[in-house]
Parts: sequence; C-alpha cells; structure tokens
Amino acid sequence: SPAEIRVVLDQVAERVLPVVPALAGDVSSGSQVVDVTVSPRVARVIGPATALGKMTGVGTEPVSLADHASTFTATTTVRPDAPGVRVREGQIVNVTVRIGPAPTPTPGATAGAIAR
Repeated sequence: SPAEIRVVLDQVAERVLPVVPALAGDVSSGSQVVDVTVSPRVARVIGPATALGKMTGVGTEPVSLADHASTFTATTTVRPDAPGVRVREGQIVNVTVRIGPAPTPTPGATAGAIAR
C-alpha cells in the first residue's frame, strides 16, 4: 500500500444554463417541425466547476415526435449529461413543438436547377 495518497477535489459551482430539448423520431408524413420552445427556458445546475465550465446548455429526456401531425406540448425532465452535475431548479420543463405542413415540391423542379 502506498505511504501517501493524493486526492484532487474540484470546486463545487452553480450555473444557470439554457435548456436544450432533445427530440426523437419523425413527425407524420407531410408535416415538419416549425419551431420548438421550452418553458422554463433555463435550469440552475450545480456540480464540479470543471464540468460546468464546459457546458453550454443542459439537455432533456427525449420528446417523441412519432406520428404527430399538429402542434403539441410534452412535459419532460432536464437531464445533465456531465458526471456529478445535477439540476437544482427547473428539473421539469414543458416542450412545445410547433408542427406545420411540409413544403410541397414543385412538379418538374429539381434542387439547384436554374431556369434559362
């Protein structure tokens, strides 16, 4: 056994970070996601200063888009992906996904074509 053990401790820090909702799956055929909003927009997180210093936002449990054809709101949980980081305030959020019709391709048009 070693005569000496070196232990390095990180400072505990707290930050307010934007919540970035995670989306999973695809909306119904003929539809597209137009906008995504989250409320509250920020969460207060606490954890190792080194980990918090690298974070630009905090994610959520995925919200399923499967078979949605119209705007909907889902309640989900904020989920930090850094070790030792936990949510202090703003753990539960409402994610609103605005869905609209997908653009209809113009018959005979090809992407990047230039009419002459």
